[in-house]
Amino acid sequence: MRCGCPRCGAFMVHEEGGQFLGCRCPNCLASCDACMGTDSVLTRAEMAAGSSRLQALAELAEADAARAWDEDEEEQPWTDGFQSD
Repeated sequence: MRCGCPRCGAFMVHEEGGQFLGCRCPNCLASCDACMGTDSVLTRAEMAAGSSRLQALAELAEADAARAWDEDEEEQPWTDGFQSD
């Protein structure tokens, strides 16, 4: 990931090691760990809600893909007379 410094906008360098894990700006020496997700701890309830939302999205995408497949087969002249098992 390439991060821009929130202070000066310069390209930040990813730094690993020591006690800091994240990015550091070579211009103004600001540090940031936003791209690391270290301040994004989720509760069990939030994870469960996210999981159910992902499942619902997956089901919608699956239904949409099946519908598109059916429409595509109806529109294609080369599928006329073809029988699938």
